[in-house]
Amino acid sequence: MTGLTSDWLLDVTPHVEHTVPGTIVLDGTKLFEATFSFEYTPRWVYDDGGRSKYFKGRAGDCVVRAITIATGLDYKEVYDALNIARANPGRVSEKTRRMLLANTSSRQGHSKRTYDRFIKEELGWTWVPTKIPGQPGAVHLLREELPSGRLICRCSKHLVAVIDGVIHDTHDSSVSRTHGQGKRMVYGYYIDER
Repeated sequence: MTGLTSDWLLDVTPHVEHTVPGTIVLDGTKLFEATFSFEYTPRWVYDDGGRSKYFKGRAGDCVVRAITIATGLDYKEVYDALNIARANPGRVSEKTRRMLLANTSSRQGHSKRTYDRFIKEELGWTWVPTKIPGQPGAVHLLREELPSGRLICRCSKHLVAVIDGVIHDTHDSSVSRTHGQGKRMVYGYYIDER
């Protein structure tokens, strides 16, 4: 694909260091005062993938956002490239082509056919399914259940970038509407294995 380049990838995994003053007390006797420091990595960080640099307001742009964040590519370049991919869906019927053109865009969302082909063929990433129909077990959008590295995870009606176990999105997309926090199932993920 022409025009999309990724000469660098930022290390954007956030680590937060906290310093907390405290007092150690045993049986009501003050033993000593100290300052405690610890580091932790949050489960989720706000990241719009660079959309605010080009557009204002809200959008249903999770496909563009996830690809941009995971690859380090420019938001507008991915936005435009996906619109071109949408307009050229490959071998499909005329009815399907009209449906793809009428109901999707980079701002309103893309069909699975469009983004799957784009991520695999244009970017060269590999699809790894995590939920196999008819088999028990599910992978959730949690650090402990996903491999490290840069991933584009597919959940129900959503794509999200996960970098070294940290969700990068405009909201905490690990929250399932029916099951709560950390319970959103991942159908699979794209990973750059090159």
